[in-house]
Amino acid sequence: MNIRQKIISKIELNCEVEIFVMNIAAVLNEPVEKYLPLFSLERQKNILRYKLNADRNRTIFAEVLLRYAISKKFSLPIEKIIIERTNAGKP
Repeated sequence: MNIRQKIISKIELNCEVEIFVMNIAAVLNEPVEKYLPLFSLERQKNILRYKLNADRNRTIFAEVLLRYAISKKFSLPIEKIIIERTNAGKP
């Protein structure tokens, strides 16, 4: 058994993983204004710094998907979830 097989078998035996996916292609050209109210004013400013609408939407829906996953995992209302960020802007 090689190292990759050992790691994969260890992960499968010791972890429970849930995967959440969405079809980002379906929303890449949506107007961002529709979704901005979901975010704090500071986060909106950061999102609007992206030049391309598609990049803005990737950012928006990545966070929406993260909030959805947290909501499902911990039975919290999605609007109550606050994602804090480091000084570098990382969640």
